[in-house]
Amino acid sequence: MKKTVFILVLAVLVISLLIRYTKKDLPIDIFRFPQNDSILVSHDSISSPLDKQKSDISPDINNYDIPYNGNQLAQYLLPSQPKQDEIITHIGYTLAYNEQNEEADWVAYELTKAEVQAQRKRIDSFKPDPYVSTGSATLADYKSSGYDRGHLAPFADMKWSEQAMKESFYMSNMTPQKPEFNQGIWEELESCVRNWAISDQQVYVVTGPVFNNPPAGRNYIGMDKVAIPDAFFKIILDFKQPGFKVISFLIPNERSMNSYWDYTVSIDTIEKKTGLDFFSKLPESIEIEIERENNVSGWR
Repeated sequence: MKKTVFILVLAVLVISLLIRYTKKDLPIDIFRFPQNDSILVSHDSISSPLDKQKSDISPDINNYDIPYNGNQLAQYLLPSQPKQDEIITHIGYTLAYNEQNEEADWVAYELTKAEVQAQRKRIDSFKPDPYVSTGSATLADYKSSGYDRGHLAPFADMKWSEQAMKESFYMSNMTPQKPEFNQGIWEELESCVRNWAISDQQVYVVTGPVFNNPPAGRNYIGMDKVAIPDAFFKIILDFKQPGFKVISFLIPNERSMNSYWDYTVSIDTIEKKTGLDFFSKLPESIEIEIERENNVSGWR
């Protein structure tokens, strides 16, 4: 009995000493949970699964606005270009000059309602582009070739500035086009684009040649060997809300009795034909949506 009482008293004494020592001398951190960012966080830094979902939500094409204007907008929407191309920016348009083809792989520009409605008399003044470092094609290349010096950026889109109109006649902006194509279906499409610029206030236009064969299998004109395209593309982007939309065309370089509406294609189709990447700086969800479909709704 005495032994049992002694053990109980000793146990109480030990417990008392432990409690007293713990409260006074042991660092308080010994009683905390192990450091873990998922547990020891301040209230302000807590993020719920819903917050993460919000940050991952892709922009809606019906609400998306491009966050640029003017020159920044023009640069933001430029296509990607092959490394060998020389990028040249004139007053009214930007182009990617391909020395191997002696013509641009694309030209791009914004066209507004006010620019379309400007009036200036056409003065043909075709001349080599002084800004092409390797030298552009010349008038002599087209002489007696049977091909028109077809504008990629039409002079009628550049009438808002005398200098812009003059620069539209640089040979870097020219491409061999069949006369019946240039003066037929292509001219009709160019006129339609100007009407869209008026009705939608502004549009962004990208135009260029398409070749079905590698360089060795192409036809050329002139001493500088200007490549003759098999077709041409034109992409028109209405980049303002409401009605953010795009339409694209791929038309053979030949006489056509059809309407240009018969030649609408997806941007993906043009990218596969040309190797170019259009609107790559747009949010991925927007780029995918506008490029994969051949959608004419909202344009007709």
